[in-house]
Amino acid sequence: MSGIFVEILDEAGKNLGLKIDWKEEVGWGSIIEGLETGRYDLVPTGVWPNASRGRHASFSTPLFYNALNVYVRANDHRFDNLQAINSDKVTIATIDGYVNQEMAKSCFPKAHRLTHPDLCDGGQVFLDVATKKADVTLNDPSLAVLFLKNNPGTIRNISKKPIAIESNTMMFKIGEPAFKSMLDTALTELINTGYVDKVLDKYEPGPGVYYRVALPYQTVSSK
Repeated sequence: MSGIFVEILDEAGKNLGLKIDWKEEVGWGSIIEGLETGRYDLVPTGVWPNASRGRHASFSTPLFYNALNVYVRANDHRFDNLQAINSDKVTIATIDGYVNQEMAKSCFPKAHRLTHPDLCDGGQVFLDVATKKADVTLNDPSLAVLFLKNNPGTIRNISKKPIAIESNTMMFKIGEPAFKSMLDTALTELINTGYVDKVLDKYEPGPGVYYRVALPYQTVSSK
């Protein structure tokens, strides 16, 4: 296994003297259920916290941040004013249980939604837009960059600024303060020593795609 969260959690586990047992792959719609039933202790992927999830789970300190942007077909200028998306004549491609589904509901409640199962490929929503099955999708730039590498010139970001900034965390069962303290301490160590930045540099699909965590200090120049 490889990836940002695999490398970071394996390193944190090594520093803590713990062996990481990679158990199962789950979809966004059922990740909390697995925590509640004890099938696994931690969801070590880029979970974006929100109020709905916060009622049932806890989250680690953020490791980095993603923008959530609005994407349309490259030659489609109907939605340069984002409020035009909020219409029953518009279809937004989303994934079940994913943040883009919640944001579509809250930001553009009048629009229809074309929703895919939670284990579908993340690029499917861009393909829906490119092939005119949907008009719009909301997603993060890392997935858009990967889609455009294989499908150049098909979609574009119309957000003048992100409609949301989402923190990438690890998620675990609610009500475990000792576990959270241990995990956050190990992850903060990796942030402050630059290990997380090195991993992000390795996997970042394009410049500026991942927003780094600011270090908790400021330098003071001598006068």
